Amino acid sequence: MKTKPKAYSMGVGGFEIIYRCGNKGCDFTFNMANSQWNYCPCCGKEIDWGVVVEANEEWKQKFLSVMEDKEKLADLLKELDTLNLTIKDGYRRKMNTTKATKTAIRKSNAQYYLGIGWTKEDLLKKAIDKIKELKNSISKLKYSRAELERTCAERLQRIEKKQEENAELKEQLKDTIKLPCKVGDTIYVVPSETNFCLNAMFGHKTDNRIYEQIIESINFYKAGVYMAVTCDGLYTNHSKLLNETWFLTKELAENRLKELEGKQDERN
Repeated sequence: MKTKPKAYSMGVGGFEIIYRCGNKGCDFTFNMANSQWNYCPCCGKEIDWGVVVEANEEWKQKFLSVMEDKEKLADLLKELDTLNLTIKDGYRRKMNTTKATKTAIRKSNAQYYLGIGWTKEDLLKKAIDKIKELKNSISKLKYSRAELERTCAERLQRIEKKQEENAELKEQLKDTIKLPCKVGDTIYVVPSETNFCLNAMFGHKTDNRIYEQIIESINFYKAGVYMAVTCDGLYTNHSKLLNETWFLTKELAENRLKELEGKQDERN
C-alpha cells in the first residue's frame, strides 16, 4: 500500500511545498514536493504523490505569518494533509495561480534582474521583446492539418529509429563495460558535498546520512558510462560518481561521510 507524504515546509524563495515520507518512523525529507521519486530512498515505501505540490501567494503569506507559532503552523500543514487525503487519483495538484501569485512572480523576477545590474529600461525592453516573440511564435503555428500530420509522422519515424539505435548500442555496451555491480546488489549512497552543505545550512542535518539502496536496473549510454537505477526510481548513481556519492561497501560510505563532516566542521 502506498504512503501519503506529510506536508513539512515550503521551498526557499518559491511556491513549492516540501514533504516528508509518511511512513511511520521514517520522516525522510524530499527536496521538492513535485519530485519524481516513486519510492522513498530511505525506507523504500512507495509514495502516493496525489497531493498539492505548489502553493499560491495567498497560502504562502499565511504560511509565513505563522512560522513563529508552531501550533498554528502545524494546524495549517494539517489542513493541507487533510486536503491531500481527498485526492485519490494520484495526480499532483497546484493551487490556483491567482492574480496575487502572478504579481508576486513578476515582482520577484524584476527584483532579480535589478539585483544583477539591469536598469528599469532594460526590463521594459525585455518585456516588449517577449511580447513580440510570443506573437511571432503564434503566427508560426498556423499550419494546415496535413502539414501537422506529416510533421508528426516524420518525428515519430525519427524517434523509432533512435530507439532502435539505442537498443543496438545497449547490447554492444553490455559486452564492453566491466560493471562493478549488478541488478539486485545493495549500494550505499551519501549526499554530494553540495547537498551535504545545503542540508546543514537549512536545518536538515538528519538527511546527511547513508542510504542503503538496491539496484533495480542499469542503463547504458556511451562507452564507459552507465547509470545504476535504484529503488527510488531516480538516475542518481552516475558511473563517474562511484566512490564519491555511492559506494559498494558500507565502510567506504562511512569514511566518505566522516570526510564530509570534517569539511563542514572546518567551514563552521
